[in-house]
Amino acid sequence: MAISSSGELRVSAALGPSPIRINPSSPPKVDSVNFLNGGSSVSENMHKWSASIAHVQSTRCHAKRPLGIISDYEMSTSSFNQDAESFLLSAINMNFFERLNLAWKIIFPSPTMIKNSNANVAKQRLKMILFSDRCAVSEEAKQKIVSNIVNALSDFVVIESQDKVQLSVSTDAALGTIYSVTVPSKKMNTSCLEFDENPIQDAISRIRFAPASNNLLISSWDTNLRLYNVDKSKLVFEASGEAALLDCCFQGDSVAFTAGSDCSITRYDLHSGISDNFGNHDDLATCVEYSDQTGQVITGGWDKKIKCWDSRSMKTLSGANTVSVGVESMSLCGFIAMVAVGTSVNMYDLRKFNSSFYSKCVDIQIRCVRPYLDQGFAAGSIEGRVALKYFNPSNPDNDGFAFRCLPKAKEKRHDLAAVNDIVFSPSNYGVFVTGTNDGYVTIWNAQSKRRVFEMPKLDNSIASLSYNREGQFLAIASSYTYQEANELEIPPKIYIVEIDDQQIDSFSAGSSK
Repeated sequence: MAISSSGELRVSAALGPSPIRINPSSPPKVDSVNFLNGGSSVSENMHKWSASIAHVQSTRCHAKRPLGIISDYEMSTSSFNQDAESFLLSAINMNFFERLNLAWKIIFPSPTMIKNSNANVAKQRLKMILFSDRCAVSEEAKQKIVSNIVNALSDFVVIESQDKVQLSVSTDAALGTIYSVTVPSKKMNTSCLEFDENPIQDAISRIRFAPASNNLLISSWDTNLRLYNVDKSKLVFEASGEAALLDCCFQGDSVAFTAGSDCSITRYDLHSGISDNFGNHDDLATCVEYSDQTGQVITGGWDKKIKCWDSRSMKTLSGANTVSVGVESMSLCGFIAMVAVGTSVNMYDLRKFNSSFYSKCVDIQIRCVRPYLDQGFAAGSIEGRVALKYFNPSNPDNDGFAFRCLPKAKEKRHDLAAVNDIVFSPSNYGVFVTGTNDGYVTIWNAQSKRRVFEMPKLDNSIASLSYNREGQFLAIASSYTYQEANELEIPPKIYIVEIDDQQIDSFSAGSSK
């Protein structure tokens, strides 16, 4: 999959100079709207005769693909609500503002219309707005058309700026008056990792970029640990085990650790391929981290224990703690281990691991916890909320904030999905990314407390996220997570998104929420 870094969405309508005769029993049909790499256009050619030709034209590739010639206007009444049908049948006899008033109803569809797919809703809105104008209009009316189209598209693409939207009017001897709206949209370069020989067969549990390279470590429920060289687009290591792998981490670039459903902690030499049992829990081992500062391996499990192991020797504990519930998530920040325990985040000093020195209740059932540099942490919940807390706030009464991690399309609804992972950009201060169980990846700015960019919804849940060391690449694991009964068990995928900090900053400057 490839998505261009910038694009234009062009919407045009060519309207014949003479009235069009519409058969009342068969209203017009809109065939298709396609969004292509780099931008696309939605066109409607209304000739002097009753037939019409719908086509899609790429603004970059200049390729035109006919979708078909329709001899008679036909469309199922279920595709539009009653207002839309009445509008189509009576639009010819109305003045412009009457048409625009009726077209406005299409911008706010009925509950029946809302049930349609996003693509169909966008298609219908755009067609109705353009269809509403069959005569020369004033500058004020043109701006209203632009505003209506921007509002109609805002749920489906990220628009750079309304000021950059262009509306042009031209005349063609055969087609009549032609109206065209060009909308610049925000996009990012994205690619999908290929596993030709041995694809991932089960859910992905964790992905992590190496500390000093663009090698990506992948653990999954199919018992395999994989190492993928992103620069060369090549799988360079694979080792199978006896149980599902629930977490993984690096020790340098040459050694990896995994936590398994058989309670084991396993160490892998990524050069030789040798693996050894490093330690065990009394129940599922769910989390594993390696500390560069202390040379320790820190693990957690459903046995309600957090263990520290000396990485220089096998099965040698250097400390252990017991918590009230099974460990769901864990992260390191320098000498500090952050552990999600129910609705609280416990913190441990790895140099004296006898007990936690700090515990913060965030009032949400925590799914993941990640450090915010050395200033605080962010916790994602199973209810779709994110809490960002500071260690040493300037105002003790204001130690952070929380928000609902909802995509734009669902902001007025209450169906929330778990926040499965959070990662902070290593190169752009205050920027962090969330991945949710309903397939959305969203970039946020902690300082402005705003959404910066929302990526297109993916088919699967977002199981894990990882930035590379420079912050140039963001890896996204799109995979079912066994959290919900209605998750689709379609093959998991891993996407690599190329991140441009200047582009992110420009998105942030233009974001409104």
